[in-house]
Amino acid sequence: MPFTPPKPEDLKGYSAAGITDLRTHAETELTALPASVTPDTVTDEQLDQMEGLKSFIAAADAEVEERNKRAERFSNTDIP
Repeated sequence: MPFTPPKPEDLKGYSAAGITDLRTHAETELTALPASVTPDTVTDEQLDQMEGLKSFIAAADAEVEERNKRAERFSNTDIP
C-alpha cells in the first residue's frame, strides 16, 4: 500500500521529529517508485503519487524551516 502523507495544513499537529520521520518515509518511497517503472509503464496513479510525495517533501521542509526560524527568534530575545 503506498504511503499517503498528511495534508500540509495538518503538519502543525506533528512534532519536528514526526515531520522529519514522515519526510524520510516520503523520500524513500519517492526514490523507490520511479525505480520500479519506466516512462512507458508508469500509470497515472503512480505519477500522481510521485507528484504528491514531492509536494509533501517541499511542505515538510517549509514547516521545519518555519519552526527553526521561530525557535531562533525566541532564542534571540534574551529573555532572562
